[in-house]
Amino acid sequence: MLVALYERLAGTPLQPRIEAVASRLLTDENSRVRMRALGFYSLHPSAGGGGRVLELAQGNREGFNGPQGPSLTQKRCRS
Repeated sequence: MLVALYERLAGTPLQPRIEAVASRLLTDENSRVRMRALGFYSLHPSAGGGGRVLELAQGNREGFNGPQGPSLTQKRCRS
């Protein structure tokens, strides 16, 4: 949804706001939100705030170890 919104508002005065939101989402508590923000910058590497991706990559990457919780295999075994 963030990508679609960004693409729709590219070149408008709202573009920097979308970029700021994407940048903030890179450190969201929810790992899925962080991964989606990372995907946003994968598709739009020149978007504002993209420098944070490099900062995070050079620092503590613990938040990007994948979604937390039981794995799909564990869920299947419980069923």
